[in-house]
Amino acid sequence: MKKLFIIGLLAISGCAPAYARDTITTVAMTLWGESRSESYAGKSAVASTIWNRANGKAANMKAVCLSRKQYSCWRKRVFTQALPDLRKPLDRMAWRDCVTLATIMVNGTFLPDIKAKHYHEASITPKWSINMTMLASVDNHIFYK
Repeated sequence: MKKLFIIGLLAISGCAPAYARDTITTVAMTLWGESRSESYAGKSAVASTIWNRANGKAANMKAVCLSRKQYSCWRKRVFTQALPDLRKPLDRMAWRDCVTLATIMVNGTFLPDIKAKHYHEASITPKWSINMTMLASVDNHIFYK
């Protein structure tokens, strides 16, 4: 009998390797921390940055998410954001999107929306972005290569 591992509202088959379940959780948490208030397209654009930095390889995705000073929701490999409150419909929907995107990224069927590896909130202009090429603006983020 297969075990099911529950991450929020979605089940991941127990036949998936443990590293895949762990990677899906890390990627979903990163998407949650970085883009939970964005549309599905906004979450997918942030997912594209993880995918592009990991060269589309599931084995690299967790390390990409946890890399120092890359995703602001992680500090010293500790998640710094509030976790989703699955009693709230908006949190449930956003978490479902994050887990869905993380799952298709890890299983290799994700198609990145943009070739960006970097982004920031539209309300700020970090120094690192000044000499970069802007690729897109999606919801509240600006994306660069």
